[in-house]
Amino acid sequence: MFPLLFTEKPLVLIVRRAHKYQLMIVRTFKATIYPGKNEEFKTFFTQIAIPLVKLQEGLIDLFIGLPMDETSNVFVMTSFWKDVDAIKKFSGEQWQNAVIDEREKYLVQ
Repeated sequence: MFPLLFTEKPLVLIVRRAHKYQLMIVRTFKATIYPGKNEEFKTFFTQIAIPLVKLQEGLIDLFIGLPMDETSNVFVMTSFWKDVDAIKKFSGEQWQNAVIDEREKYLVQ
């Protein structure tokens, strides 16, 4: 396993898998949720956002971080992509920015 890096821009990562090295793009989405909205965001995140991302062509892997208890309001999604073109197919030309769905805008600070 490798450490998760929180950056504002996607990273290029080289990972050794099955005795081969694979180049991939790492995107980390970190959402701080308004107080009292954790359950609503968790439902959206787990039932809509995560399944949508998992369907994307070019996605290599996905790691999810949920709050450990009720005192935390931070959710994290770290995705690993084959290349920039795969990310652009999902997020458009502004691929370096987070994709925020209309249904979650009022939940995310």
